[in-house]
Amino acid sequence: MCIPHGQSCPSLNAAFSCLTKTDCTTTGQVCCGVANATTMIAQTACQALGSDGLCGTTTSNVGYAQICEKQSECGGGLKCISQTCAIGSTQAHLSMCGLQSSPPFNCTAN
Repeated sequence: MCIPHGQSCPSLNAAFSCLTKTDCTTTGQVCCGVANATTMIAQTACQALGSDGLCGTTTSNVGYAQICEKQSECGGGLKCISQTCAIGSTQAHLSMCGLQSSPPFNCTAN
């Protein structure tokens, strides 16, 4: 389902503004994904990594991960891994830096 840019996605849907670092036009930004188990919404956006080299601080309800296409996009020794993630009964196939096996992503490597 497509919705106009700027509107929020309904529950169990995802808003992808980027899928790789090359989608980000501002120097130093990467494609970061966030999954929220409380609202059941996932999305991506271009942003700079924090001083820890991560997109954000993951909790049991909200997870952050860098979306990637190539190994060279990932820092900190992380590998770009193709994975299948499940939020509730919804599954998504993404490549992210590092395996995101903990909640809320709940991913397994492909």
